[in-house]
Amino acid sequence: QRQMCIRDSISGAGIGGLSLAAGLLRAGHSVHIVERSPELRSGGAGIALFSNATACLRWLGVQVDGLGRISQGFAVATAQGKVLGAAGEPVSDEPARCVSREALHDALALAAQGAELYLGQEVVALHDGLATLSSGERIQADLVVGADGIHSGLRSLLGAEVPLVDSGYRCWRALVASGVGEQPDSVEYWGRGVRAGIVPLEGDQLYLFLTMNNGLKLGLEEAFSKFVDPVRACVAAALDAEVRPIQSMAKHVWQLPGAVFLGDAAHAFTPNMGQGAGMAIEDAMVLVQCLAQPLDQAIPAYIARRAGRVQWVAESSERLGKVAQWQSGLGTVLRNSMMAVSPKSAQQKVMMRLWEGSPVAQI
Repeated sequence: QRQMCIRDSISGAGIGGLSLAAGLLRAGHSVHIVERSPELRSGGAGIALFSNATACLRWLGVQVDGLGRISQGFAVATAQGKVLGAAGEPVSDEPARCVSREALHDALALAAQGAELYLGQEVVALHDGLATLSSGERIQADLVVGADGIHSGLRSLLGAEVPLVDSGYRCWRALVASGVGEQPDSVEYWGRGVRAGIVPLEGDQLYLFLTMNNGLKLGLEEAFSKFVDPVRACVAAALDAEVRPIQSMAKHVWQLPGAVFLGDAAHAFTPNMGQGAGMAIEDAMVLVQCLAQPLDQAIPAYIARRAGRVQWVAESSERLGKVAQWQSGLGTVLRNSMMAVSPKSAQQKVMMRLWEGSPVAQI
């Protein structure tokens, strides 16, 4: 049975599509990847992969050992560095890892190297599994999978114009030298309508992400001028970082006539739980598992296993982002006080639920 992974990604990150390709190849399928970019390349700066994601990657055949930097935990702190909450206890034998997007993409591309690539192309027509590409080439497939991101071209081609919901804040991401703001673990600093995260990666790199409410019309240095030294130093080193809006899909789209979807193409949500890539990787593993059945049973089984879990993560992520982006003085004092007195186990329980609900933990 030939299977097909179609990817038409604007960003070219391709975490979900390449993860699926790796797993399908291991299962003996014939895999074709259609990619809009003229080359396989990563997008973005860095990424945190929690245990649910790293364990699924290993199951899919991706080389995980040596990937990135093993995470020793993460903390949430005030802008002045007072820790409000932390999670660090391992939830499984598979550790979380913090890795540059480039290194992750290289590992995924290596695992998917048996696939047939159609680079610099996109699907312009699809009928009964026959995909016509922009070059005029045609590919016949038993299964077409859309893994092409929040602005999915395949989803639009099949008539699903899904409204995007703006979160009310925007984000900058960059890689900076570790000497600029070195710290042993990942820390996210919460201010008033602004946040900064510093994540140590492999080598001599730090992944920096910054958020700012849309109503704040401040320069980056001004917005983070009252934050602790590591944040200010990292911001100063990343003033040319690209800014992007944080958006999510108004509704999730798992299947359309002719195709099934995974990752951001199916369920793009805000990044506050650090699970955008994690859910795409989990989608890939579950779809590979389900495809051991006939297609008419496999796709309903895939959707049934994924829809509820992804909905929980998406809603949790949205709620967390709203609280973290509070801007009023009174609101931020209240938020920080509540965080400081909440049981230390609260964050750990979330991490445990993420692990226990993963497809690897179900085996």
